[in-house]
Amino acid sequence: KPYRFSSEITEFSTNDGVFRSGFPPTESLTARNFYQVLYDGNVKLLKRNTVRIQLEKLYSSATQTKRFMKESTLYLLKNGAMIRLKKDKKSLLEALSDKQSQLETFINDEKLKMSKEEDILRVVERYEAQ
Repeated sequence: KPYRFSSEITEFSTNDGVFRSGFPPTESLTARNFYQVLYDGNVKLLKRNTVRIQLEKLYSSATQTKRFMKESTLYLLKNGAMIRLKKDKKSLLEALSDKQSQLETFINDEKLKMSKEEDILRVVERYEAQ
């Protein structure tokens, strides 16, 4: 028998972490879409996971192969606005521009690579701590 919920679910947890909806609409996403919450402070670091199906037909083959491409996009929720982050230093420092010089020093001193989620998370934590 399927489960029925009397109210709409806005948050759930898995082994991968906490997922939540109710954030401001951005791009093609609405408040009903779920994001993984990587950091939950005054600013929030959110991750949107999607799977894209890519059809491939190998040369000299009649059959098509489906390949599932997992993609993730990072967003920063700051002052009620959703900011899409690229995994680079410039994008993150622009989003956190009010403490840009202190964060740039922190990134350089710690030799952080903004291509890694863990390093982006460390910068957001540092932003909140200052």
